[in-house]
Amino acid sequence: MDYIQLLQKRIQNVNESSIESSLFEEFFKLEKKILEMQRHQIEQGKGFDDNNLDSGSTLFKGEYAPSTSNFASLSGNSLTSKTAGNKYNFVWTGDFMGNFRMKRQNKGLELFSTGTGSGDKQEFFEGYTNMFGLDTDNTATIESEVMYYVLDKIFTKLYQ
Repeated sequence: MDYIQLLQKRIQNVNESSIESSLFEEFFKLEKKILEMQRHQIEQGKGFDDNNLDSGSTLFKGEYAPSTSNFASLSGNSLTSKTAGNKYNFVWTGDFMGNFRMKRQNKGLELFSTGTGSGDKQEFFEGYTNMFGLDTDNTATIESEVMYYVLDKIFTKLYQ
């Protein structure tokens, strides 16, 4: 068998389904890194669209009120300070930031937190429509890592 025929035979094993499967396998190997990037991005006040996080809620203004600042310092329950006038840092007890998850959603990935609660807390988080997902720089970093491994797998299949 000549080399061209051998490659044609082997390339039949490289189809859309096997590539997709390899992609998601690599994404989930990087899950810890992706979720850490998501945390850091939120701590920096950046959305997936490269804009600042901004609450669309009329109830929550996106920055700490003096009453919240006072309550946080008196209660001792907050993991970080809450300074009146500063943008929300999304850390109180750690439920939100400590419960990030990633799941496969159709042909993409969904990032979310199980710590968004219900009632006012849920409404608070729902106001941030650009919160979950990596920004352009973080996405490019992850995509380049994933593509390297996926292409390596494809070439391995071709040249075995």
